[in-house]
Amino acid sequence: MQTRFIVNAAGVYADSINDLAGGRSFVIRPRKGEYILLDPTERNTVRSAVFQTPVRLGKGVLVGPMVDGNVYAGPNAMDIDDREDTSTTPEGLWYVKKLSLKSVPGLALNKAITAFAGLRAIAEGRGDFVIGAEPGVPGFVNAAGICSPGLSAAPAIALMVVEELKQTGLELKTKIGFNPLRAHDKPFREMDDGERQQAVQRNRRYAHVVCRCETVTEAEVVQALHSPVSAGSMDGIKRRTRAQMGRCQGGFCGPRLMDILCRETGKTMAEITKSGGVPGLSAKKRRADDSL
Repeated sequence: MQTRFIVNAAGVYADSINDLAGGRSFVIRPRKGEYILLDPTERNTVRSAVFQTPVRLGKGVLVGPMVDGNVYAGPNAMDIDDREDTSTTPEGLWYVKKLSLKSVPGLALNKAITAFAGLRAIAEGRGDFVIGAEPGVPGFVNAAGICSPGLSAAPAIALMVVEELKQTGLELKTKIGFNPLRAHDKPFREMDDGERQQAVQRNRRYAHVVCRCETVTEAEVVQALHSPVSAGSMDGIKRRTRAQMGRCQGGFCGPRLMDILCRETGKTMAEITKSGGVPGLSAKKRRADDSL
């Protein structure tokens, strides 16, 4: 496949993609951050993010509410070499606990329901995001090294990338009638009794609550599996519906979700994966195979 323009937004692999295109302008170093997520019962512990004094590697450990109400603590910051290492460590979580209790002494860390880690893509020696056309590589635009606050900056970064593409020769035309808003059904957990009765009348599958922790129904899971960007794995269902995100972390709803996934997609149990790809392969091995 050929293309005239490329936007390199490959995260911790952005330098590798840049190198393949002939550029050598930056090196990405992954920086691990570990988090602790608390049970929704603790949702009223804090109403806004509580920060500490920033440190050299980032903004430090904070305690804050998530969009759906859970309170989280983290992250720490540790530069590592493995671009696939999203494991948590006893030492890292101990550090998160120690610093979060300094900010919120009464934080109920015994109500933790899961711990996880993510990787930030740090452009070594740059001190900032790497956004713009790569010198000497026509049609190649980088959006790399996007660490904190990358999510907040995303709309502005998109506008910068569009302008860079214009400068490199891409002809952009306004799409008449474009609607940036996507209509979606109200989550069952947010409906009042009257709305729930109407939902069940429209679709009997709303009467079957699959995930008790997050009040996710069979109807919502089926919709996620048949949406234009469908959920083909257990994590895909989780991200679209919040099923498996509650206190039991999928212990109750996991088998029921697998049954629905098999029924709706024609897959066998052995073909279902947690996060996509080929069953039985690690994430690193799946990426290596996909690149062949």
